[in-house]
Amino acid sequence: MRKRLLVVLAVPVLLAIIALVGIWFAHSNNPMLAGGGSGGYSVGKLHVDYTTFGMNQRIGLVIVTDGTGSSSEAESGLFIRSVAKGSLKWADGKQVDWRWDSPRDKGGDSQLDGTTYDLSNGAMFLVSSKAGQVRVKQLDVELSDFPTIRGSASELPMAAGAPRADKHPFREWAKKLPKVSEFLAAADGEK
Repeated sequence: MRKRLLVVLAVPVLLAIIALVGIWFAHSNNPMLAGGGSGGYSVGKLHVDYTTFGMNQRIGLVIVTDGTGSSSEAESGLFIRSVAKGSLKWADGKQVDWRWDSPRDKGGDSQLDGTTYDLSNGAMFLVSSKAGQVRVKQLDVELSDFPTIRGSASELPMAAGAPRADKHPFREWAKKLPKVSEFLAAADGEK
């Protein structure tokens, strides 16, 4: 009778221990479970996608494209590997997939259009598709002040209810980065 009672009591205790380990794992070793997410917005003819991770929602990956749109999702769990993934789309039907496994600060396995990239060399990508050919440029830039543009529209400079193109937060941020400014200007048709 005592053995049966011990077994009956051991099962809930074991389940509680597993749950506590899962909670600890989620908040210490698994950045996607610990508050990861993604977002995106358009700036002129560019589309900007970003992925965040960790308890304080650090920017971990930024993809800027001259495409027409994108989609993204994140998966994570106690017994599965964390991954953020998505696709970039162009008006001509071209689609490029991307994936970021085991996201972490300046790291994790990353693939874009079938090519593997080491995020320790930079977590920002400029992706262009001219005449059906995809070109990717990896940049090592500081992302701590990257404009995520979350929350209400009141955060954006407004003119007649829409963001003023010349004062968009991304344009202001890009002014500090010549390669990003050049990419933005090329998309806008400037020389």
